[in-house]
Amino acid sequence: MEGHQHASRGPLGTLVIIPAYNEQASIGALLDRLADCADLWDTCDVLVVDDGSSDSTLAVVRCRGV
Repeated sequence: MEGHQHASRGPLGTLVIIPAYNEQASIGALLDRLADCADLWDTCDVLVVDDGSSDSTLAVVRCRGV
C-alpha cells in the first residue's frame, strides 16, 4: 500500500498528538506501544503536549526520546 503523495514533500506521514497532565504512571507504556507499531506508518512523529505536569511526566517522555 502506497502512502499519499504531497506535490513537493513526498509521502505524507502520521502525527500522533498526546495531551498529558501528570501522566507519569502511564505515558511510558503508551509511548512503548506506539514504538511497537511504528512499522505500520511510512513516517510517524509523536508530539506530547504537557500542560505543566507536577510529576515526572516530562522526564519519562524525554527518556523515551520524544
